[in-house]
Amino acid sequence: MDNLKRCARLVFIAIGFSLLLLGCAAPRTIQTHPALSQKCQNIKSIVFAKPDIKVYLVSAGGVPELMDEWSNLASDNVTKALLAQFEGSGTKISVLKTDPQNEQEMKEVLALFPVVSNAIMYHAAPAQPGFTQSAPTTYETGADYSVGPIPKILDPAGADALLLVHGVDQYASAGKKAVNVLGTVSGVMMSAFTGIVVVPRGEGTTLRIALVDRNGTVLWHNLKGGSTNLRDPDQAKGFVEVALDEFPGLKK
Repeated sequence: MDNLKRCARLVFIAIGFSLLLLGCAAPRTIQTHPALSQKCQNIKSIVFAKPDIKVYLVSAGGVPELMDEWSNLASDNVTKALLAQFEGSGTKISVLKTDPQNEQEMKEVLALFPVVSNAIMYHAAPAQPGFTQSAPTTYETGADYSVGPIPKILDPAGADALLLVHGVDQYASAGKKAVNVLGTVSGVMMSAFTGIVVVPRGEGTTLRIALVDRNGTVLWHNLKGGSTNLRDPDQAKGFVEVALDEFPGLKK
């Protein structure tokens, strides 16, 4: 029993220490276009497609399984949370109604968005996570990140800009959690010799949000990472609220 208690204590110490290190070294994730204020002056109406949220259940072997029902629930919750955040802001926001004319183009934009998002974050923090300085608040000089012109999407909706939302939510199965605990204990024991603590992963939430003008230029971008349950309306609302911190036109 004493040995089990000692192992449990080591697990919590290892996890806490690792999270502390990551928290202290985490780069700034909010990135803005150098001409953000000027470009946002003419944005009075924003439209967004149904958030592309993928929810996975990770098996004991580390294999993620896409859960369609969970994904749809998380997407609905994020949609409601987004609409709630813009209430009373002075900026009109609505859900995009897809039709044959814009459906294919919207699919292409949604597929391209994570790629552009990764490029933004790479230039903001090019070194290994945990060993970077704070990222700048604006893009590199001369950088122009874009998903391509989108008038065919905005014009029919009568909107000035597009809000893109992409998320991944992973949950560890019971078997995976057991493997993680064993792996953490082993990692703690190894750290006594190497000085390096490795905490196995199997759960986590990532939400990418970007504001795009009619030319496709990304004006504002944030990648929010953490651990929450997007299937829960209240938790999804709280996560979205934090992800939209410093969003132009939104007052906290």
